[in-house]
Amino acid sequence: MSQPDYFKVLAPLLHMKDAVIIEVGAYDGKHTQRLYDILPSSPAFYGCFEADPRHARKVAMAVERLPNMHFMPLAVGEEMGKREFFQSQGKKPNTYMGSSSLCKPTRHKECFPDCEFLPPIEVGCTTIDSFCKTARVDHIDLLWADIQGAEPLLLEGAKKMLPFTQYLLLEVDQQPLYEGSWTKADFETFLQAFGHWEIVHEFEWDILWRNLRYEANCQHEKKGGRK
Repeated sequence: MSQPDYFKVLAPLLHMKDAVIIEVGAYDGKHTQRLYDILPSSPAFYGCFEADPRHARKVAMAVERLPNMHFMPLAVGEEMGKREFFQSQGKKPNTYMGSSSLCKPTRHKECFPDCEFLPPIEVGCTTIDSFCKTARVDHIDLLWADIQGAEPLLLEGAKKMLPFTQYLLLEVDQQPLYEGSWTKADFETFLQAFGHWEIVHEFEWDILWRNLRYEANCQHEKKGGRK
């Protein structure tokens, strides 16, 4: 199955100079490089996360020379600290290496019988709100998360930054494959409590949302409105 062309959709949207991007679940860093390629200029700030230690080293090497890159070998969830992390692998070598998650797999095994999960390991975890506060990031042009059912945890830890996030690209399963994962309807309900969001594009496994209150929220913030 061919990969969806995220970048054809994102390119005309990320036309701003000095973009602020946060990518969670970088896997091998290839999407990271593609995002840099479509931007009109180097981003002002790029936060990049990969929790799986098998991939984190590769990502670190792949992105180390990219301008304004801030790579963190951490998971991103609803709270800071140490968390269980469920690593995946296929029955055949070098397959299903990208299904690892903070969330315990449930129906994933039923839907993808060739994918196995190892005993959980412990990884460090941060939140979007905490990371942005420490990095002095006051807005996000694109928040992209592909973290295998843990997207709800990420959103719970991003409540302060969501009103100041312009585009949100999340993996959305048609049916929950991990403990606590959400469907499209669940995401829609959650997001409407943090602004007026509309769907820009639906990919096979991902949905891109736009925050229609983004500019107004940022203007309000400049006037000292954020608490």
